[in-house]
Amino acid sequence: MNTIYILSIILITLVTNASLSFAMPYMKAQWNAFITRIKPKKHTPTPSTKQLEKLVIDIMKNKTNSGLLTYHKQKMLREFVREEVVNYLNQIKNK
Repeated sequence: MNTIYILSIILITLVTNASLSFAMPYMKAQWNAFITRIKPKKHTPTPSTKQLEKLVIDIMKNKTNSGLLTYHKQKMLREFVREEVVNYLNQIKNK
């Protein structure tokens, strides 16, 4: 009787250990997802697309000539627009 009791406890321990070992990666992913849902999120204001469109249009009006641009001018204009958009986003972020 005592042997059956000890063997059943060993068997239950082995099954529990094996099932937890297989479930651990899944449980870790679920736990991380649960924690990220609970943590407060930092909301940074994002500029609306209309504001960005107005900014790009203003830059284009100031920088372009009336006519076709050469490749070099287009490349410089793209770089300038990128810099202006990054500066604008940083200004919004710092407010």
